[in-house]
Amino acid sequence: MEAWLVRTGSLDGDDYWDSFISEGVMRIGWNGTDDFSSFCSPEELKQHVRSKGYNRGGAKSCVDFMFEVRPGDLVVTRDHSRQRAAVGVVESRYYFQPRVEGYRHFRQVSWAEVSPENLPSGLPRIAGFSRLRHTREAVLALAETACTADGLEERPFELARRRMRSRLFRCIAIRYWGGACALSGCSAEVALEACHIHPVSEGGCDFVQNSIILRADLHALFDAGLLTFRSDGVAIFHSSISRDYQELDGKRIDVPLTMDRDAVLQLLSSRPLPRAAINPGTIHDLRTAEG
Repeated sequence: MEAWLVRTGSLDGDDYWDSFISEGVMRIGWNGTDDFSSFCSPEELKQHVRSKGYNRGGAKSCVDFMFEVRPGDLVVTRDHSRQRAAVGVVESRYYFQPRVEGYRHFRQVSWAEVSPENLPSGLPRIAGFSRLRHTREAVLALAETACTADGLEERPFELARRRMRSRLFRCIAIRYWGGACALSGCSAEVALEACHIHPVSEGGCDFVQNSIILRADLHALFDAGLLTFRSDGVAIFHSSISRDYQELDGKRIDVPLTMDRDAVLQLLSSRPLPRAAINPGTIHDLRTAEG
């Protein structure tokens, strides 16, 4: 997970702040440049940008925006006057909007507004788009704070914050769980989902210690109460599906060193069963029977 700084910029005196936040995007200019995705390599794009009269720094920013940014990366922005700021999570690949005025190079971002006073120190004073190498952890902490803060001063940002919180929870959980499903060992990130051990609807929080990474099908079973865990971390599948998951039934999960093993196992074994679980009494008996 990388962290980036993007300046909202302006066109004819109008700041792009509202576009960034309300549309859930970040966009950069370098007007006169073509669709970045039409270039096969960073070197080709760099040469194109330089041919339009931009310096090496500008060319690097364009290359980073196209080739280096990944969905799940963090990004910080502030408006032209430095009176407003936001932190977000990148949601999409690069795309080009040839018919819009001004900045035409886009990525989708889920934003949450923060106080400019809380921005990490040491941010570049002038930056169209740049990588934040030395303040990444500070940006991560800022994002976590923005996602878990109670209340919002401006209601329009509530949905953006909710989307960002969900995305950030997944990114952080995958990082802490070593990038793999805790039960199956699957490391294909597209198949991984971050689960709340104690659901938010039951008072659970978005902190990493309340998370477990599971493959998508296992997450569905977990939420339905058809997959549970004993206090020693052993997985128990409901009898109606255990034959389909013989290789995982009775397997102990792998809790990485980055997590508090005892706390995670305690949360898993005490997780409230959903009301819709099939034969919940049987599941509970299996879960609490050590051996």
